[in-house]
Amino acid sequence: MAGGKETPRQKMIGMMYLVLTALLALNVSSTVIDKFVFINESLKRANDETSQRNTETLRSLEKSVEETGNREADLAVVKVAEDLRAQTDKAVTELTKFKVAFIEETGNYEEGHEPEYEGDSRHLKGKTDYDAVGHYMMSEAEGGQGHGEELKKVLDSYVDNVKSELAKLGVDQEELSHFEKLALDANDHPIYMHDNNQKNKKFAELEFSSSPTPAGIATISEFQSRLLGYETRALDILRKKVGAGDLKFDQIIPMVRPESKYVAAGATYRAEMFIAASSSGVTPKMSYDGKEIEVNSSGFGQVEFTATPGQYDKNGNALKKFQA
Repeated sequence: MAGGKETPRQKMIGMMYLVLTALLALNVSSTVIDKFVFINESLKRANDETSQRNTETLRSLEKSVEETGNREADLAVVKVAEDLRAQTDKAVTELTKFKVAFIEETGNYEEGHEPEYEGDSRHLKGKTDYDAVGHYMMSEAEGGQGHGEELKKVLDSYVDNVKSELAKLGVDQEELSHFEKLALDANDHPIYMHDNNQKNKKFAELEFSSSPTPAGIATISEFQSRLLGYETRALDILRKKVGAGDLKFDQIIPMVRPESKYVAAGATYRAEMFIAASSSGVTPKMSYDGKEIEVNSSGFGQVEFTATPGQYDKNGNALKKFQA
């Protein structure tokens, strides 16, 4: 379940999916199979909502960039975000084709029932078929048709593309490390790598062997959920990249600059009043006469030195200057 920032609902569905998968391995009753239908329906609704939110995030990003003048650097971020949205839609659509294939391989729908959407897992003739999905996905070497490699290619390609596009914008390796591979063999899988009964299985066998049709469909929906989660995380990174070069002032301080600290009785006191602004995210460097001075947490540097004698004028004043 690594990857994007999941909602509590998505996390709950994902946990239920893992529990039911474990129960299937114990060959429990057909009631568990029915639960996979429920899980798939919940995943589909959650995925549709996530896809809609990601689209809204992209639209908001485009609007923000337009309002700030369509600057070249910001437009580059928008281009990556738009490409990412298109890649996600394409990958999700390609994964849906596997659901349709599972249904066709197991006899389609019961008489009198039509699917409401592609990959609908309700009212399947082959609901309790434990062999067809695994046979369709597992490699020829494992006795299957080998379509699991196609799924692995889609998943790996999507993750690689996301990381590549973000890297072009200077996203650091720590952020990119969150986009882990999704199509894992058992010996690379954190859950199964130490399980003696599972650790030698390849990706397709691990995910689809002995899976009844609704479980296979729910597995594909769960992969779609993780792709959308990756997109959510990537869009959040891109959103923060817009205007990254701007200096954002968040500390506003009223200042008064007098002409002189000392005014004789009867004379006029004069001063300029103004607003000073600084950014808490930036620590400025300051110096006078080439010597660096300490800057405090509020962004103020203290200039301090001992006044020395000089060439005095008729009023007894000597002009002194320093470079700040």
